[in-house]
Amino acid sequence: MNKIKSNLKLIIGIAIALPAIVLSCNTDFLETTPQDRISSKATWSDGPLAEAFVFNAYSFLGFGGFEEQALASRSVFLYSAE
Repeated sequence: MNKIKSNLKLIIGIAIALPAIVLSCNTDFLETTPQDRISSKATWSDGPLAEAFVFNAYSFLGFGGFEEQALASRSVFLYSAE
C-alpha cells in the first residue's frame, strides 16, 4: 500500500511538473532590446532623434578651438587696461 501511495505521488508530481516545464519554455524573453541604447536604425529613421544625435556629437567638439582664442582675447583686454 505504501508503495502504491509513493508511486501515485510520483505520478502526480510528474503530471504537474511536466506541463509546467513545457509551458514555461518560452524563448521570447531572451530576445529583448536594450533599454539604455537606441539602435542606429531607429536613430536615423526619426528626424528629431537624428538631429539630437548630431547636436550631441558636435557638442563635444566645442567651437573647434575658437573658445580658447576668445578667452585669450578677453584676457588681453583685461591685462592691457592696467
